[in-house]
Amino acid sequence: MLVQAWHMYGSPEDMIFVQLEHRGYGRSLSPDEDQTVPSYVRIDQVLSDGHRVQETLKPEFPGPWMVAGYSYGGSLALWYADAFPQDVRVVLASSAAVDFPFTSDSWDRYLRKYYGEKGYGRLAEHVQNLRPASRFDNAWLARRFVAGLAATIPQRQSFDRYKPLLSFFSRLPTSWFVRSTKWVEGIVNGGRGQEQLRWTARKTVTRADALTGDLSLRVWRYQQCTETGLFHVSSEVDGIFPESEKEIRDECRALFGIEPAKPLTGRKSPREILDLSKVPVIYVEGGEDPSAGVLHDSGHRLLKGRYFFVPDGRHCPDRADTDVGRKVLAEMLRFARMQERPNLSAVRPKFLGSFVGLAS
Repeated sequence: MLVQAWHMYGSPEDMIFVQLEHRGYGRSLSPDEDQTVPSYVRIDQVLSDGHRVQETLKPEFPGPWMVAGYSYGGSLALWYADAFPQDVRVVLASSAAVDFPFTSDSWDRYLRKYYGEKGYGRLAEHVQNLRPASRFDNAWLARRFVAGLAATIPQRQSFDRYKPLLSFFSRLPTSWFVRSTKWVEGIVNGGRGQEQLRWTARKTVTRADALTGDLSLRVWRYQQCTETGLFHVSSEVDGIFPESEKEIRDECRALFGIEPAKPLTGRKSPREILDLSKVPVIYVEGGEDPSAGVLHDSGHRLLKGRYFFVPDGRHCPDRADTDVGRKVLAEMLRFARMQERPNLSAVRPKFLGSFVGLAS
């Protein structure tokens, strides 16, 4: 992932790229044997981790640092610059969420446009046909799989090749539709999406379980329940996302034994930081992103930094198009050098690697 990012930004030979793994994901786990409730996964702690990494590496790499983040990671990058402005010269927030409602129908509205009325209707009908007898049973997992698959394909242009296949399968009876799409996901993705979904339904999780690397969706669910919200819901009855807000809150209680919190309690929203940031912000947004409209449609303009709008871009377009990536990096360097102190003018710029965001 880090090498791919380096290539997308033009393979610069005068920079150091560093990537920070978010606590609770991958192998960055607490020593606790019981990982059922990953209570150590908190935004403030993640930001402190980034600061410790910067402090540790700064003596070895003393040049100017920048911080980048993608999707939810872009929001983290904004919070990081707000909490530790002395650490960085410029922030890249690519397709970053700037508002955090508990539920949002923005993805559902985009999917209706992407698949068209008939295509969306067929997918929604399959979701409605999968009626769970109880929470976390096989029908519940299948329903969540269909909704997740429908939401994932529009995220990247490279995934468009699966759209005709999904449309073809959607004409099958629901049981055959689910079997066929799971079969294809098994070939294309090794069945990892299905495995991650199964972990979201587990009542208990051990540290050995977590070290498999398949718990990302479950940990993200915990973050949604405790701090971020941003649960997908349908804009109309009988949509692709079938759960109501009440059902989502009940799921948080069932999985983690917690009362769902109001998103960002006691914390600035990234939108507020954009107006107050002491550090220049490079914000990148794609016009064909399922999350489109966070800045473009609202008319928000950056007071300090540069706004890149890519009309035909998807989620994090600078990670998908090297021409966009080169332009974004050039602008980041321009802002970083504008702030250089005289004693650092000969030092090569450095790059504080990404808080990588999570796909739906």
